[in-house]
Amino acid sequence: MRSLQELRVFVAVYEEGSFTAAAAREHATQSGVSHHIQKLESQLETPLFLRGAGVGVKPTPAGNVFYRYALEAIRKYESAMISVLDFGRGLHGEITVGLIPTINRSILPGAVVEFMRMHPNVNLAIVEDLSRGLVARVREGELGFALGVVTVPAAGVRCRPFARWPCSLVSGRQSPLTPMRPVRLAELPALHLIAARSPNAVRAAIEAYLAVNGVEVERLLELDSIDATLGIISESQWSSILPGPSLINSRNAGELILNPITDPPLFVDIVVIERFREPLTPIASAFIEALQQQNQQSLNKEL
Repeated sequence: MRSLQELRVFVAVYEEGSFTAAAAREHATQSGVSHHIQKLESQLETPLFLRGAGVGVKPTPAGNVFYRYALEAIRKYESAMISVLDFGRGLHGEITVGLIPTINRSILPGAVVEFMRMHPNVNLAIVEDLSRGLVARVREGELGFALGVVTVPAAGVRCRPFARWPCSLVSGRQSPLTPMRPVRLAELPALHLIAARSPNAVRAAIEAYLAVNGVEVERLLELDSIDATLGIISESQWSSILPGPSLINSRNAGELILNPITDPPLFVDIVVIERFREPLTPIASAFIEALQQQNQQSLNKEL
């Protein structure tokens, strides 16, 4: 790029105060440096340097002004090169992914940050829906894949394991339970339980567990919002059964008591929902890997 080279030569002469030193710095000849400066001065129709015995090479007022703009132009060029070269890393393309709300509010943020750092030239779109809606959207080709809870086979899609989330009883400050001590729900007084509205795959799994293990529920409040659920729990005797990293990023986490469910434990299985007749793209596989890494970190994190 000829004009950029001329700017670099000008800056070298300005900073070194010598054609000879500027030539050494730019790996050029002294005559070549002199030619670049003369050409630049001719284009601008004004001298940029004073030359002469006893004077050396000194910038004129015009040279001082041009120096500031030349530095800015070179800096912008270098920044542009760095930014564009960064897009050469990783995969290229686009994908639309479907996730259930619990994943969006817990493991998604960290996974997206890491994925976009590794693959800056991927256009990523996230759709939030319940599992049954995600299955339909994958089947119709709207989504590259989805993560949800699927307990029965669905035509046109296949499901494979993503993560097994252990469930815990979440109570507020009024609870007599010791934080993080495993509990048998059947041994507790009848629960005042907040659960998502039906149909909901996570709720279905919880209800089946409660029925099989003889757990009593005295009152039931149906509420889809996890944030609202946790807010109510923190101020009352209501509780909820939540899977895995549900409390991550919750502003109420410090006001809640978490008790793993045991004898038997309760798990929710998260699956990757794929279109049956199409393999996952490299972008989809890379994003699933980012989600899996973030999921593992979240399960290892102490709430």
